[in-house]
Amino acid sequence: MSLGLAVLGGGRVVGAHAGIPAHFPQLRLVGIAEPNRERHAPLAQQFGCPIFESSEELIRRDDVHIVAVCLPHHLHHPMALRALESGKHVMIEKPMALNASQCDEILAAQRRAGVKLAIGHHHNFVPANVEARRLIQSGQIGRLVFATDSWFKPFHEGVRPPWFLDRECGGGMWWMNGPHHVDRLRRIIGSRIVSVKAKVSSDIYGYSAADSGMAMLQFENGVYATITHAGYRFGTYHFTAEFTASHGILRLLDERLFLCRGKEFEAVETKGEAVHLAQWRDFLEAIETGRQPFVNGEYGREIVAACEAAERSSELGREVLMKELGEYPCSSAHQR
Repeated sequence: MSLGLAVLGGGRVVGAHAGIPAHFPQLRLVGIAEPNRERHAPLAQQFGCPIFESSEELIRRDDVHIVAVCLPHHLHHPMALRALESGKHVMIEKPMALNASQCDEILAAQRRAGVKLAIGHHHNFVPANVEARRLIQSGQIGRLVFATDSWFKPFHEGVRPPWFLDRECGGGMWWMNGPHHVDRLRRIIGSRIVSVKAKVSSDIYGYSAADSGMAMLQFENGVYATITHAGYRFGTYHFTAEFTASHGILRLLDERLFLCRGKEFEAVETKGEAVHLAQWRDFLEAIETGRQPFVNGEYGREIVAACEAAERSSELGREVLMKELGEYPCSSAHQR
């Protein structure tokens, strides 16, 4: 079976999707949609495919079977709907949308179309994260007690486009990296989130889009976890996540895993293919076999709802229960 891929957006994540067909013989790149004509020649040279100004034109092509939505965050919802309504399978870069209501509309469109939908939470395929999940869920380090996930980086890392400074467009650090924090904790802990207490702010730069956030998540299995994140003005890059259990502690440093069962942390060997290859392999297998993708739309909706709950908690000054954002369909992916 030959599948044609259309990539919407020629920005910073284009390579994670437009470069994928080179690794899968059943997949071919039909084209990339990019409204900025200055990017057309470099994209054509890099990927050797036609470049379109119009996403709609590319979506409508009969030789397109899969659409990868790699656009600014506020365009994920409308362009995913157009692709689904055209009967295409869809991969949406995270976040799935800007709120749970938009996710529900995407899920409804997917059900009507009868196609597959995957969300680009690639941290699900990072070998260190996969091994951390396995160690916790196997019980090898005992009962999980709590977890922390902390990430500090410069806000103006590289060139930030105007939409990134605008909250209404889904800009800022919370909607860029908050979904990574929530997804990593949610998947490794292996339980649904039931409540969120948070502060999401723009206290560092004062933009409408957030530059920092702190949250406490309560999970259905009784575990609590904290998130601290900042896009700072001055500082040093820092990422670490720790999972404290009754008989050991796991530490993630970037994409490396360490285990402590005594007084010292020791490196844990992890193996696996490149994360975006693993992500696309899973999606293509889901299309070919009819099963659900590992990171399906229901799961993506849960991550968006938790990030939305954090913003709502910050605005209201209180804990927000996930059920306040409405119910969503249960999926086996929630418990995997």
